[in-house]
Amino acid sequence: MEEDKQFFMLMQEVVHVPSKKKATVVATKINNDGQQLVEIKYENGSRGWATANSLSEFIQDGINYDGEFLSE
Repeated sequence: MEEDKQFFMLMQEVVHVPSKKKATVVATKINNDGQQLVEIKYENGSRGWATANSLSEFIQDGINYDGEFLSE
């Protein structure tokens, strides 16, 4: 059975939904359970691993957005 998988390009800008912080994707991997993990680098330089479903993609278009990013 084919599972729905999300794919992220390296250096793609995303938002980590639980923390509402902007980040950049620097690596991806599949863990032993078949779950996609994504390594993200936050704007302050720190890094961490997150599940793909905790990330929201966004397009940076030169407009500063001060609102909240809400999960579904």
